[in-house]
Formats: sequence, structure tokens, C-alpha cells
Amino acid sequence: QATTYGFTPGSREGAAGYDVVLDNERVRAWRLVLAPGERAPASTQAAPGLRIVVRGGEIVERVQGRPDRAMAPRVGEFYWQDGDVTRAVQNIGTTPIELVEVELK
Repeated sequence: QATTYGFTPGSREGAAGYDVVLDNERVRAWRLVLAPGERAPASTQAAPGLRIVVRGGEIVERVQGRPDRAMAPRVGEFYWQDGDVTRAVQNIGTTPIELVEVELK
């Protein structure tokens, strides 16, 4: 029987670019595809989780009050992400990127 971890994930409803791909009693996951130069609006990740790289490239992640963070994630990599953080992501590379972001419940 499935149990939850005691977190409440964000919704990202209305955040352009994010599509829910999984929502069950343990996790909620969104797919994000960005063309070169495209950006996803800031959205709050309410619960801890993972960012999984499906198609890599070059991105910059913006968190208010912190320096911008440029990254070059590669296919198959994944990153732990703390909850209660509002992030915006922009594709600064020359190829499309695809990420799946998962939050625990």
C-alpha cells in the first residue's frame, strides 16, 4: 500500500511550459521542454524532489536573492532540489532541452 512522505507539492498550474506527466499518492512530476532562448516562468517547488535530464543543453536557473546559476546538464543526470524554492529556468544553449521535475508527496 502506498504511503506519502508528508509533503505537499506545488501545482505549477498556469506556468507555461510545464505539463503534468505523473500524479499519484507519492509524487507529482512535470515535463519541461524549452527551445533555445525560451524560458519557463518562475514557479515554486513546494516539496523536495528531483530534476531529471531527458535532453541536455545549457540552462540558467534564477532564484531570487541568489546569483544566477548557469548549468550544462547532460542526458541521464539528475539533481536533488530542496523544497520551498521559487525558480525560473531559461535555455541559453543552441539545442532544445527537456527536463522532468518530480516533487515528493
